[in-house]
Amino acid sequence: MPSKNLVFSTDDVSSENLKYFEYWDMVKDKVPDLKVIAFVIAEGLDDRFERWYQSHKDWVEIGVHCYNHERPQEAWREDQEFWIAKARDILLPYLPENYLYRPPGFRVLSKTEKVLKDLGFAGIAHQSHIKYFSGRTLDVYNTHCTKDKYENPIGEIWKTIIAENR
Repeated sequence: MPSKNLVFSTDDVSSENLKYFEYWDMVKDKVPDLKVIAFVIAEGLDDRFERWYQSHKDWVEIGVHCYNHERPQEAWREDQEFWIAKARDILLPYLPENYLYRPPGFRVLSKTEKVLKDLGFAGIAHQSHIKYFSGRTLDVYNTHCTKDKYENPIGEIWKTIIAENR
């Protein structure tokens, strides 16, 4: 079995692309201890997301990805606090007590961490790690929940885990 400390995350989760999360469901069948942090696009969430969340909340943690994923990315905008707060407010019913933010494109301004702290976030997720504002860090494997990434969402890492758990 893989280490219980192995954490995966996926970006770009939205009501429109939940069908691509089926891959994670198949992996969960093979790796019962699987935990995934799903960074969600807040705009346009609907009943499909609510149903998906209810059926996945025991092993999927929700994080804030962005409000609408438009360019320039919100964490590069001078009014980033407005957009991050707007996304957080929509996602609050789904967020854990210590919720995280992963900026689209991993793009941030020098003030982003302060903005996140002021808004109550516990940390920020970068490409391969999460920086908690308490000082702790966590290594993660990140993928995207979109069609182009769905066909091989994490490549050799998943192949190894699946092979070990057959």
